[in-house]
Amino acid sequence: MTLEEKKEEFFYWTTNRDWWERKENGSRVIKPDAPKESQESYKHYLEQISSERGIE
Repeated sequence: MTLEEKKEEFFYWTTNRDWWERKENGSRVIKPDAPKESQESYKHYLEQISSERGIE
């Protein structure tokens, strides 16, 4: 998978504003009723940023 494909996959959940919301602290989180594909994208996004920050 190319870097561009990974970016598309990781950020797919951000393509529709109805799928996510912004919390008071400014972070964006996926809504529970978002489509499965966007939830999977969000999951991969969280895994990626966690690994970059050394969080498990």
